[in-house]
Amino acid sequence: MKQHEYFGKLVTDDEVEFIHHFIRTGFNGEKAVRFTWGLSSSGAYQKSKKLLSEPRIQSVIKETQESVMNELKINSQWVLKEALEVYGRCMQQEKVLDRNGDYTGEFSFDASNSLKCLKLIGDLTDVGAFTKKEGNSEAGEIMRRLNRGRSRASVIETSTFTQPPLPDESVHTPDTDIDFY
Repeated sequence: MKQHEYFGKLVTDDEVEFIHHFIRTGFNGEKAVRFTWGLSSSGAYQKSKKLLSEPRIQSVIKETQESVMNELKINSQWVLKEALEVYGRCMQQEKVLDRNGDYTGEFSFDASNSLKCLKLIGDLTDVGAFTKKEGNSEAGEIMRRLNRGRSRASVIETSTFTQPPLPDESVHTPDTDIDFY
């Protein structure tokens, strides 16, 4: 196999093709291997695992990503700007048109995608609005109370407790009087 220097690393033509397919398939190593070498699913999984564990391949993937992002001028601020625009569109209450182009009197609102945009915006800005807080949760408080109750119950079970003797029981049938103790 002929090797080339690619971002300062020696890689084969097939490895370069794999890296490009890996990025194009959304970082799916198995698909990238199937595109490059045509292997079966199990063989593709093993080969992708091996390739992606190599530091030289990881370095070339990172350099390729950075090169593409620089060329397209994509950075976190661009993603944030686009997410804010999509959020604005999803929150917009648009009038719904029928087939003839007439307004129906109804409005369209995309709550699901607006929440996804809010999550992405929160992640990008590190606001922390969607992160779980430790120690303050309602479930945590319930678990603490349950554990305290369990410890109290175990103390009662291990203590010496004698049951009072039961009175003599007589057999009760529907035609006999009921004895009250």
